Amino acid sequence: MRVRGLVEAAAEAIRPAIETAGLRLTLDVDEHITLVQGDGEQLERVVLNLLGNAVKFSDPAAA
Repeated sequence: MRVRGLVEAAAEAIRPAIETAGLRLTLDVDEHITLVQGDGEQLERVVLNLLGNAVKFSDPAAA
C-alpha cells in the first residue's frame, strides 16, 4: 500500500469536516516511506481516526 495515496485519500474523505470546523490541513508525507505492508482498509481507518480526532480536538483559533 502506498503511504502517500492512503494519507491523501483519508484527507479528502475528512476534508468537509476540516472545512466546517474552520481548520486547515497540510500534508507532509515523507517521500522515503513509499510502501507499507498491511491491510489497506484498516490502515486507512487508522489514518481517518487520527484525522477525525485532530479535527474534533483542535481549536480553530490556534490554526
